[in-house]
Amino acid sequence: MDAEKVYDALEGYRPGQLETPGVADQAIRDQLLEDDVLQAQFEKSQALDQQLTEVFADVPVPAGLRERLQEAIAQAVAYQGLPIDECRDTTGPAEDQQSEPVVVEVTEERRFSQSLRWLALAVSLLIVAAVWRQFQPAEPVSPELLAGQATTWTERVMAAGHDWNSDLRQSPSTHPIDSYVLPKPQRWSRLKTNIDPRAVVYDLSSLKTDRLLLFVFRSRQSYQVPQVALQELMGTGALTVGAWQQGDLLYVMVGRRNGPALQQFIKQRLLGYLWRVPPAAA
Repeated sequence: MDAEKVYDALEGYRPGQLETPGVADQAIRDQLLEDDVLQAQFEKSQALDQQLTEVFADVPVPAGLRERLQEAIAQAVAYQGLPIDECRDTTGPAEDQQSEPVVVEVTEERRFSQSLRWLALAVSLLIVAAVWRQFQPAEPVSPELLAGQATTWTERVMAAGHDWNSDLRQSPSTHPIDSYVLPKPQRWSRLKTNIDPRAVVYDLSSLKTDRLLLFVFRSRQSYQVPQVALQELMGTGALTVGAWQQGDLLYVMVGRRNGPALQQFIKQRLLGYLWRVPPAAA
């Protein structure tokens, strides 16, 4: 199969779907890995799809919007109180000549075309409302809230039966590991969260690092964390959690409280935040 046909086939995959076992044709996967140009094009397409997904994810429709749109459409179509199925042609002879207005019946085809135009207008209004809400300024999320969520994520990925992928070549380029993270990943998996439905977690665990996880999220939400590595804060608990944010990439590193300090796993450029999460109440 030539590269153009492969790319056309790849365009049909949603972000992350290509990595799902049993979904993608193995021949397409192999050709994608061998063709750098094709892989670059595919990554750009997936990144765009992911950005569009984030824009419209979890955006509630304002209360009563549907009814208001229907009412506006009905008012616009019903010209001067006439039924929607007919309109009057008022063009004719000069003003000094008497003429009766001509009633012109609107065909099913014209009504369908008109309905499509109004439907397109309604959809456009919904899109504008969703984008407007997405880009409203929001208060930065506190470190304490982020640390609490990290505990939940860790419990989910460490549960028995969690599906890990040991093929690091298939790890999503949209959620890369920060170049300042020193340990090498052993495996990775997707994780659906309220921050990013396509988040990725990397297992960095080894004899040297003990249990060590790195969660990578794409989010335009601002967090009260720095743009670079880690700094330890006072506290005790079951887990040590560190986080930093670069653009729309949010990194959360989780280790054992009694394990090695997280700072030694980051190239020290500048300082960031670190929390110790208290264990759950018995």
